[in-house]
Amino acid sequence: MKIVNLYGSERTGSSAAVADYFLAAAKELGALITSHTLEDLKFAGCIKCMGCKTKSDRCVLDDGLSHVLDEIALTDVLVLSTGVYYGDTTGDLCAFESRTFSLLQSDYEDNPARFRMPSGKILVFIMAQGAPAPGYVAIYERFKKIFISYGFSECHLINADAIHFPGDVRNRNDIIAATKELAKKICSMHTSQGKE
Repeated sequence: MKIVNLYGSERTGSSAAVADYFLAAAKELGALITSHTLEDLKFAGCIKCMGCKTKSDRCVLDDGLSHVLDEIALTDVLVLSTGVYYGDTTGDLCAFESRTFSLLQSDYEDNPARFRMPSGKILVFIMAQGAPAPGYVAIYERFKKIFISYGFSECHLINADAIHFPGDVRNRNDIIAATKELAKKICSMHTSQGKE
């Protein structure tokens, strides 16, 4: 099983710590993992040029996100993690989200095969927030709607609520256990389907 992991917040933050628990559990079960920290990539958000719909079958911007979008097309699981800032994701994750427009076919509004990559992928969305649950779950619902429209078959939320400092995650056995259990469920399901 292939996993592409994108850290939307700083690598030492709370959401990254939760992502690390998921990735460690998945790696123990044989997953192949590729990770990127969005703030380390030099990339821009969508510039609304429509080049991916008129000139090319991919985003025409050539920057640090180009190869990441290619990796997502080939992966089985996409892991996105973010802290909640002013009621939304980080700016880096917002910019990434806008670039995923290039994953839609040029005639996506009328084409039943709306997306340019194989269907059946899984999204794991990790959100760390200071607010108690459910908090800003609407952020996840927006991403879920987008990625389901891209042909993802499953979307899962790990909501690390009431987390104020990165070290808080270590003391939240409920979050850690749920995160490891989700990794086990996804990897086991993938294995039972006879996939590598």
